[in-house]
Amino acid sequence: MVNPRLVLILTITAAVLLTYRVLQDFSVNQHISSPDQVINVPCPLQLQACRIRVGDLALALSLSPRGLPALTTLSLQIKPLEPLLSPLTQFEAWFEGRDMEMGKHYFKQTFGQKSGQEASVPETPSNKNTIHATAMIPACSIDPMMIWRLNIEFVHQDKRSRLRFEMSSGT
Repeated sequence: MVNPRLVLILTITAAVLLTYRVLQDFSVNQHISSPDQVINVPCPLQLQACRIRVGDLALALSLSPRGLPALTTLSLQIKPLEPLLSPLTQFEAWFEGRDMEMGKHYFKQTFGQKSGQEASVPETPSNKNTIHATAMIPACSIDPMMIWRLNIEFVHQDKRSRLRFEMSSGT
């Protein structure tokens, strides 16, 4: 004879797992489109500021503090090196493990102001198109030299670009 409580528990568990799977698929598919170009940037951003060119767009990027410490707020700054005809839009940046599933750790960004400043900071030509964002990576107990992939994605002049940096948390 089948225990009715066991059937109820199994039914509820199956419903919860199915709901979780559907919500997970929905959140993954919310990303509007895949990038038009993916650029693997060889610059060690965890150790130094980097200058890169994406088509006709020249950018300076920096990440602090240096060394990519875990469980510490990391600040990312992206600054155009030349005046922009159109701003960077749909900015998104996140860390993910390169060799190990560690989840996605998204940056929280503000445009034209440094992290921690009030939203009422007036825009000036020097900070108008600069992006400041913060995030944190977890500690990895399995590999102290964990390799992280930093993805930075944005749209400029109707073209979606993704920059990829690979860096070790042990440096």
